[in-house]
Amino acid sequence: MKKISVVIPVYKGESVINTTVQQIRRSTWKNIEILLINDGSPDNSLDVCRSLANQDKRITVLTKKNSGVASTRNFGADYATGDYICFCDQDDYVEIGMYEKLIDALEDSNADLAVCGTGRMTDGKKSDYEVVRDGLLEGNDIQEKIITPFFLHGYRLSERSDYCNLHGTVWKVVIRKDFFDSRGFRFRKYINYEDDWIMFSELILSAESIVTVSDTLYYWVMNHGSETYRYHYIRGYYPKAVKLKQYIDSVMDGKRLPVKFREKFSDVFWMDQTILFVENEISETGGGYLRSRARIEEFCRRRHISDKKYLAGKTDTGFYYKKLMILLLTHKMYMCALLTAKLFRELNRILISSDFLMRIERMTKKIY
Repeated sequence: MKKISVVIPVYKGESVINTTVQQIRRSTWKNIEILLINDGSPDNSLDVCRSLANQDKRITVLTKKNSGVASTRNFGADYATGDYICFCDQDDYVEIGMYEKLIDALEDSNADLAVCGTGRMTDGKKSDYEVVRDGLLEGNDIQEKIITPFFLHGYRLSERSDYCNLHGTVWKVVIRKDFFDSRGFRFRKYINYEDDWIMFSELILSAESIVTVSDTLYYWVMNHGSETYRYHYIRGYYPKAVKLKQYIDSVMDGKRLPVKFREKFSDVFWMDQTILFVENEISETGGGYLRSRARIEEFCRRRHISDKKYLAGKTDTGFYYKKLMILLLTHKMYMCALLTAKLFRELNRILISSDFLMRIERMTKKIY
């Protein structure tokens, strides 16, 4: 039986890591290496991890100075000794059959990586998040059924594919370790929390074959106290976004992608980054709305956002917030965009705490 390495960064996870690891220990695939990487956590996470390691020889605890989740995942990947590698968050839920099903799919297909469906879990209640059909994709099929829908997510800019609805997460992927190492994959951070998106982008752009499993096997637990829900103002946003785009362009340059697709992706990337920039301005602690408005106007001017009005008519079903923000930004209504983003952030706090509202959201976006 081949071995799979599960890399789990741990930071302020003393109250959640035990539940996650105990579930993974129950996995039907028994040859598992669980790497718990303590990222200089100031709480008792390290003690909890060491206690877990004493319960199961398959668990290894490593500790390092705090440097963030991207470098911590890289640290763990360097220590991984499995034939396969995957990444798990410290507070999420893994179905016990996930690794067996994805490894079996990889063994049967000899694909570079396997992808499954994922869900969200709120107070123990589950709902779909990422969906995908069963299949083995190679060559142009990867481009048409995964790459294009992923990079143009939220927009109707290509022939509609109902093969998958995937986000920039790595939870759902099991990767052949030799493929991972031979391509020199590393988690990278340019702005904030986009290391998952970059890694998944590189994986699907580099893979010669991808096997997909429709089962929902990984659940993102909606932990409102986690870093995901904490908003921090990011200084120097624009140059960081430029570097991110340059890096993704360099990865895409190595794959023969249609020119029109690249042009559409560029428009989508900068529109989405503009919306994120507005949301970042909400977190600014000083300067007030007038200065924020001026910074938004400058961002839009530099990226010629007013020339991208067509995107408002191309937003996908259910993406009402995105469509409204595009309309406001392309018509230079910057203060309205700022206030709209603030209002929707507050609404989102309510949304993520309500299973009923989450289901409505998924239905309007036609995920079910």
